[in-house]
Amino acid sequence: MIKNINEIMRLDNDTIQEALRGTDITEIANLFLLLSEPVAYKISRNLSTRAFEKVNEKAKEIGKKNADKKYIDSFLKKVNSVCS
Repeated sequence: MIKNINEIMRLDNDTIQEALRGTDITEIANLFLLLSEPVAYKISRNLSTRAFEKVNEKAKEIGKKNADKKYIDSFLKKVNSVCS
């Protein structure tokens, strides 16, 4: 069970891809704004080029000051459901 978002670094790409499947672009954009660079990079490597571009556009719209931390908990729940 993943309790800390930084633990995503030890997950394999298949698990991350499964957790990202069906995840809203707004949620991923918020994650990118809130997470450390290595964790955000690991997640971004599991997105298609087109999805990555959309997420970056959305992140610019949201802005770092407006990022919502609730999306971290939401993504952790998705990751944990994939892992179980």
